[in-house]
Amino acid sequence: MSQFNMIRNRHFPSRKTMSKRVWLYQKLTVVSCALLLSMSVDSALAKKPNPNVGANSADFSITSNPDKTISIGISMEAGDQSDVNADWWLAIGTSAGWFYYDYDTGKWLYSGMEQTTIQPSYQGALVDFDTIEIDSVTGLPIGQYILYFAVDMEMDGDRAGDEIYEDTVFVNVSEGSNIAVVGGVTILDVSAESGDVKLTLSALDSINLGKATIQVFERLEDTGEERLLVDNQHAKKINQTPPIKLAMVLDRSGSFNNNEENLMEEGVLQMLDLLRNGDQVEVINVATDFYIDTSFRDFNAAPVRGAIVEPSITRGWTRIYDGIIQGIEDAVSHSTNVRNQNAILVITDGEDNRSDNSLDNVIAVSKTNNTPVFIVGLADESDPSDLDVAGLTRLAQETGGRFVETISPDFFATILGALARSLTTQYSVSYSSPFASGERTILLKVQDGDTIHTYERVFTP
Repeated sequence: MSQFNMIRNRHFPSRKTMSKRVWLYQKLTVVSCALLLSMSVDSALAKKPNPNVGANSADFSITSNPDKTISIGISMEAGDQSDVNADWWLAIGTSAGWFYYDYDTGKWLYSGMEQTTIQPSYQGALVDFDTIEIDSVTGLPIGQYILYFAVDMEMDGDRAGDEIYEDTVFVNVSEGSNIAVVGGVTILDVSAESGDVKLTLSALDSINLGKATIQVFERLEDTGEERLLVDNQHAKKINQTPPIKLAMVLDRSGSFNNNEENLMEEGVLQMLDLLRNGDQVEVINVATDFYIDTSFRDFNAAPVRGAIVEPSITRGWTRIYDGIIQGIEDAVSHSTNVRNQNAILVITDGEDNRSDNSLDNVIAVSKTNNTPVFIVGLADESDPSDLDVAGLTRLAQETGGRFVETISPDFFATILGALARSLTTQYSVSYSSPFASGERTILLKVQDGDTIHTYERVFTP
């Protein structure tokens, strides 16, 4: 299989094949998440395979309208597994179920409603190749799609192996949208001492921050003066990232149905499995009130998992803001003299309607304590306005976190897996600032191939 260039008769599933349900989605919003791949930049370490899938050259997520053409491309870095046999998986998830790409026929074939039903696209040796186009599709119906590309080093037709390397891209098709790439780079932490500034970065997609070209600007808020301080540099991978203290704030209000709540719990439990020794988790369940069902302890501890599947409170109103502030305060009070990376994870399907604290209060407390807030929002496809997209987006962006929206609870596990990998795989960029004091905005620009990702974070030394 030389660079997949024998792929032929490329076809996307017809309307009839994909089932009528896929044509019914209306007014969907961008889902922005994709899996962050595990790769090493240290030549002394084994280099793992790096499969990559993209839509219109975007590795993270895109939004498009039905009139635009979406190109599906893949690439592969075999690493130290070159010429080793593996299962190759290339599939697309739709509201009608999953379709896998069959290499022998060059067509997409229906496999079933669950991702576990997909079949290998190919079985054979890993090889290196740059991006090639698998399919080009115009006229996709309004809806939400997930592109999945993976290799399993245990070639047995089963995706249950211990050595699976994968990548995912989300595609949202909605009326009136232009194709847009949503940046996947986050400034997790800013530290400064005597004018020397260090940024801790992560990415929610397959961007290799060790190879991408980085620029950093600072802009003073009071005068508007802006300086370019880092130009055409690469980030340095942090081989031993600080322990994470992650407070999970889980919405248990009455708007979550049983299926959505079960899928949220399954996704959170799978996220725990991606954390590392030393990482600690607190679980705060919120409804009309909030309960700390377990304070910070090892992520594998039985009370953590019990607090996720057996919450003390269910049904009622939504007290998200108060729960977040409690999580921030607990993370700070439980931090040791070893530098921790504190973070908040929020999962909700609505808006705060019960807290004593305001959105502005939450943002202020988060920024004061340098604690980013990551939010996963579940929108109701029949009425997406129930989800406070504007407020949740602002909360995530102004605190250094990320807001990710989905209409399908089936994607909770994928989204939370990407967030876990972004927290545990970090890079740093250091520079000297000419501004001795004063609030400033740090502007980060990352160019990865032809794609440019931007990110801003307000910082006061």
